[in-house]
Amino acid sequence: MREPIVSLLPAALLTLLLQAPPALAVEEILQAGSAVDPLALTVESGRLLRGESSDLQLPTPDGAIYSDLAAVGGREWVAAASYLDGDGTQRLMLVTGGEGEEIATLRSPPRQNGRLRQDAVLFVDGGRLVGMAWLEGDEISALEVRAARWTGRRFRGVHRVAAAAAGSQLALTGAVLADGSWLLAWTAFDGQDDEVFWTQRIGSRWSDPARVSPDNAVPDITPALALCGTGAVIAWSRYDGNDYRLEVARFRHGSWEEVEAGTEAGSLYPAFVSGPEDPPRVIYRVASSGAWQAMDFDTDGRPSRQAQVTGAPRQRPVVATSEG
Repeated sequence: MREPIVSLLPAALLTLLLQAPPALAVEEILQAGSAVDPLALTVESGRLLRGESSDLQLPTPDGAIYSDLAAVGGREWVAAASYLDGDGTQRLMLVTGGEGEEIATLRSPPRQNGRLRQDAVLFVDGGRLVGMAWLEGDEISALEVRAARWTGRRFRGVHRVAAAAAGSQLALTGAVLADGSWLLAWTAFDGQDDEVFWTQRIGSRWSDPARVSPDNAVPDITPALALCGTGAVIAWSRYDGNDYRLEVARFRHGSWEEVEAGTEAGSLYPAFVSGPEDPPRVIYRVASSGAWQAMDFDTDGRPSRQAQVTGAPRQRPVVATSEG
């Protein structure tokens, strides 16, 4: 019998760094950096929030949507976005900078074959950008999963990780494990419902995509990955016939094992807000109350404690751990 989650995070540990202004009340926020010194980015308006430093406005060309934000060495960062060019083709854009006001763009992956490129996720290893995965195709319902490595100057070796599924593929999430391999997960429609799939890049080879959990007849949606020791943890929402509930699994020795999450009905939109050196912490929303909940994991990849993030806005809160 698994032990129930009984201990709560001390209130002093959870500090809201951002109270959303009314104009951004429902805009999604990306978070990166450490749990003590986080960065945050609004996905549509492209506003980078840097704690004690001044906010920075990132480029927002037509149709721009930011999909990932990563800290890369010190106070430097890189963000990935998609946008529409003059002929309506959706392209990828990477923006990088540091503590100052200067920003630069990086070359996007070559050989775009589809009309659409979107939902890019960054792979960072030891504070260095090493690669990126994204969705590509001509139709939303027929997108492939692709990836490429970053050499320090450009992207090379574009690889088709997963062919187009029976329907939509979306919600890419990824991480670089302690052994240097890349772990990638996403949702794909299998002809009946959405399932969470995963693959691992070891060396230069990607494994065949497989389900994180056994096939079922209910939707599994919005996965989020985080490092945990030498492995990883993943959280997503699964429909139980009445409500969505948070599901959790840990990745060890090349396979996934589901663990008890103990969350209430209506648990949605999980996102990890911990840095690569921090214990995993996931933030999710409870539909019935609109409250945001925080859940910590132990080093074994099991949920250890949880608490409500009090005073949080409708927008996903940026949460930091107080030092000491």
